[in-house]
Amino acid sequence: MNAMFDTVTGKFEKGPYLPKKLTKDSWETRTRDFYDSKLGTRLTSVSHTLSRPKARIAIFGDSGILSVEASLPKLVHGNNLMPVNDTGEALRRLGDFVSTYVDGEIPELGEMDYLRVDYCHNFRLGLALPDYVHTLSRVSFLKHRRTTEGYGGVEWWSNNGRRIRAYDKYKEILEKDEIDTPAARGVLRFEIQLSRNLLTCAPV
Repeated sequence: MNAMFDTVTGKFEKGPYLPKKLTKDSWETRTRDFYDSKLGTRLTSVSHTLSRPKARIAIFGDSGILSVEASLPKLVHGNNLMPVNDTGEALRRLGDFVSTYVDGEIPELGEMDYLRVDYCHNFRLGLALPDYVHTLSRVSFLKHRRTTEGYGGVEWWSNNGRRIRAYDKYKEILEKDEIDTPAARGVLRFEIQLSRNLLTCAPV
C-alpha cells in the first residue's frame, strides 16, 4: 500500500513575523490582555490568523512564531482526494503561499519544525464501503475507539499522539467543503495522524 501525504502542521521561530501590509484585510487580529503572575504585571498578547481552504497561517508569541497548517493535496490538485506522494512541489507552493502573506525570515519548508503529519490511502470499495466501515467499527486497535457519524467512519487514538481514522471520503468532502465529488463515491479513506512526539525528523 503506497501512502500519500495529506495534512502537515509545523512552525518557525525565526521572527519577527508580520502580515504583509497589502494583505492586512485578509487577516483576523486578536488582542488578549492577561495577568502574568511570574512577572507580576498585566501583558497584552496579539495574534494574527489567516485561513484558506488549502492552508492556514498564524502569527503569535510577540510575532516570534509562525505556525503553518496545510493540505498538500489541495495545494497541488485543488482537492484532497488525489494523491501527493512527493512533497517537493506541494511544499514549494506552500512556501509561495506563506511568502505572499507574511513578512519575515521564512526558511525552506522542509526545515520547518513539524508538529503533525497525516499519511493516508484511498480504498475504492464502491457499494461495499458501509460493510467495511461496520466491520472496522468492531476492531479494537489503539487505546481509544469511537464511531464518527458525520463521515460514516471509525477512529482510534492513543495517548502518545497517534490517531487513525477510516471514513467515507465522499461524505467528508460534501460536509466540510460542500462539494459534490462523484469521484469520491465509494472511497474509504484510511488515515494515520502522527503528532510531534512521534516525529523524529521532518517527513519530507
